[in-house]
Amino acid sequence: MVKEFDSHHNNALLIEDDGDDRLKIKLLLEVMGFTVYEAPSPIQARELFALRDYSLAVIHIGHAPLASLEMCRWVRAESTVPILMLQSAAK
Repeated sequence: MVKEFDSHHNNALLIEDDGDDRLKIKLLLEVMGFTVYEAPSPIQARELFALRDYSLAVIHIGHAPLASLEMCRWVRAESTVPILMLQSAAK
């Protein structure tokens, strides 16, 4: 599969399972100039990752921290894209 490349945009892959948090993070990234592609699961993230080049990958360390770390390892094995790992503050 050939990846799309758009030199006019900074693409960010956002991997976050909570819809409310995903929206908040997406809006922040868009304000910073990123085009955000959302993935609520690692499976969807892998599918999206294969479609285009990214300037940033944002991975939430949530209820399944081992799955999040495995996703980080997978992204690193596929690319040198910067990875930002997020953890929610206690509510």
